[in-house]
Amino acid sequence: MQRTTYKKQFFFWLFLSSVAITSAQEAGLSPAATEKMKMTWVWNQSSNAAGLKLDPSKNYATLSGGYTLENGNYHRVMEGDKNKSLTLNTEGGVNIRDFYFWGRFDYARNVVKDARFNASLINPYRGMPYFVADTLSSDWNNQYYELEYKINFPAIGEKWLFGVGGEYYAYLAAKQRDIRTENYAMKLSVRPGVIYSVNRGNHIGLNLEYGVFKEESNMSNVNVYIDQPFYELRGLGNAIIGIGSGRTTNYIRKSLGAGLQYHYSGSFDLMLTGNCLTSVEDAEVSFTNPRKEGTVIDRVWHQKASFKTKGQDHTHYLDLEYMQRMVKGIEYITKFDDTETFKGYVTLYKSIRSTYASKFLSVGYSWTKNQGDEYTYLLGGKVNYTDLDDNYLLPKSRKHARNITFEGFGKRNFTLSDKLSKKLLVGTRLIYGKNIDGGYLYGGAYKEYPIHSQLEKRDNEYDTSGFFAVHLSGVYSQKINRSADVNVYVRADASYAKAQNKSLGNRNILSFSVGCNF
Repeated sequence: MQRTTYKKQFFFWLFLSSVAITSAQEAGLSPAATEKMKMTWVWNQSSNAAGLKLDPSKNYATLSGGYTLENGNYHRVMEGDKNKSLTLNTEGGVNIRDFYFWGRFDYARNVVKDARFNASLINPYRGMPYFVADTLSSDWNNQYYELEYKINFPAIGEKWLFGVGGEYYAYLAAKQRDIRTENYAMKLSVRPGVIYSVNRGNHIGLNLEYGVFKEESNMSNVNVYIDQPFYELRGLGNAIIGIGSGRTTNYIRKSLGAGLQYHYSGSFDLMLTGNCLTSVEDAEVSFTNPRKEGTVIDRVWHQKASFKTKGQDHTHYLDLEYMQRMVKGIEYITKFDDTETFKGYVTLYKSIRSTYASKFLSVGYSWTKNQGDEYTYLLGGKVNYTDLDDNYLLPKSRKHARNITFEGFGKRNFTLSDKLSKKLLVGTRLIYGKNIDGGYLYGGAYKEYPIHSQLEKRDNEYDTSGFFAVHLSGVYSQKINRSADVNVYVRADASYAKAQNKSLGNRNILSFSVGCNF
């Protein structure tokens, strides 16, 4: 894969986004109106695109660009001490004849400063335990291209609705210090869906999902006269040490899943969704003579119940969400066969050596005081519970953490002037995290390895630390002129988080963006 290919894809999808924007110029929604519209979505928040027309969606489009700066020691070990991001985002929905189209395109250029241990994956926390780590801090230069779409087809009779959704992601990243790596990754998925309307108020939906993912990690040294030490990770501190220029690793994943939905629409809205996704990803070393390094079997179950009233002056939202993930890590014992009939690696033995389990439960409530398409007040709260339980079976190692977080938030939408519809939307969010239980036990033979003493142990300190966080936001918006139905806005966000574990410190995030709503 070449860099020029990604540049061509970027400009192609940006062109398509521009076409979508120019096709949908009748809403001109303010930031508060756009946010309220998305809160009322039922089907667009699900994995089934067949029900987009059942949502109170409008023709709209947004375009924004921004800059984000993160700084501080309160972060996971393989994340940078300082990150800078430049972003471009577009999103829109439009009715064309009997079709409804929705899509988004996001571009980000990200500079990660002083990241440790990660030497071979764009995202070391995506659930792949088989990768390479080194001990030297290094910068990463990353670029992300993400496209998502949903299409709702014309109804067949009065009972059947069909749709299709999907996404295409392209990532490229480069580590800037020996051992260096240049990574290319892509993700492609498609989700066909169907809805059967039992009657006007009851709808049952089903969608399928198929996806592929591929990441190439190409490692090398610029200074070929000095070999660098590195560790081939197996999970939870278990690793094999090596010295040299690293390795070339090919990651290939295929996913298959399904989703089921039930929607009741009457004096209130009730949406029940259940999704299951199974993925199998292989990590292979080298392209010329591939050697099986490991395989992960990743299963995710996700259920959600959403309740929403339909009051004219006030709206109440209640959400209950549960997610469970189980990852099994398979390791291989291989041997190189150099006979004339077959030259390559053969698998002598394989077994499940590690398991990674996580559970997530969330209960949230929101209330809005409405004013036409917008809201004047937004108040709410949320409670989240997480349970992480990772195990390496032999030699026995375990890392676990149970946490609960309490969150309260509020927003106020001020009308500064009716002339050009000048608005100011300000908000705050307070979060308190409490650790219930956790710990890390390493049962391997190499306790002197920094993979154990610095990577896994420090990561568990992050997982088991309580914290306090505050987020402030402000958005000023107005129309360009009286005749043009276009809203422009300027947004600023600031976040501060402090860990209860004093060795972890704090984290600051500042973000600025400008944009327009058509």
